[in-house]
Amino acid sequence: MVLLLIPYKKFCLIVPLKFQSPQCRQGYQYFQKWNSCYKFGSPPLNYNAAEQNCMTEGGYLASIHSLEEEEFIDDLVHRTAQGLYYVIWIGFNNSGNKILSFIQSSLDVNDVNVDHWQWTDGTEITYNNWYPSEPTTIFNCANMITTGNPYINRSYWANCCQNCSSAQYYVCKQNPICVSN
Repeated sequence: MVLLLIPYKKFCLIVPLKFQSPQCRQGYQYFQKWNSCYKFGSPPLNYNAAEQNCMTEGGYLASIHSLEEEEFIDDLVHRTAQGLYYVIWIGFNNSGNKILSFIQSSLDVNDVNVDHWQWTDGTEITYNNWYPSEPTTIFNCANMITTGNPYINRSYWANCCQNCSSAQYYVCKQNPICVSN
C-alpha cells in the first residue's frame, strides 16, 4: 500500500487519514508552537554561505516570529554551544534599500519601519527585536545577540557591528518531516 505524507499544521497527514507527530532531521530540534525545526550552525560562516548551507539542508536562516520563538533559539544556542553569549546570523536582511536610522531611533522597538527588510524564507514580518537605534544603514544583514552578553542581558537584533562577510555562527530553520510508523 502506498501512503501519501502531507505536512498539515502541527501534524503530518497520512492518507488514508492517519496523524503522526512531525519529526526533525538529524541535528535539528523541534519547536511545536511554530511547527519548525532548528539547528545551531557551525562552523562560523559569512551570511551568504550560512544561508546557502541552510538551503542545502532544506531550510533557511531562521526567521523569528515571536518572543517565544526567539527564546527557543536563544536556549538552543546556549545548550548547543555552551558559551556565555553569541552573535548569530538570522535570516533577516535588507533587500538593498537603505533605511534611515535616525527615523527609527525615535520609534518603539516594535514599531520600527521594516519596509525593506525581509526574511530569507519569504515569511511575513510579524515580530522584531531590534536593539534601540537599530536597524542602521551600515550593513544589510541582521544578527541576533543572545542573552548573557555584557551590554544588555536579553537577546536582541542588530546590523551595525558585523559585516555580512564576517564569519559567525548561525541558526537554520526548516519544516519538519512526516514519518510513517
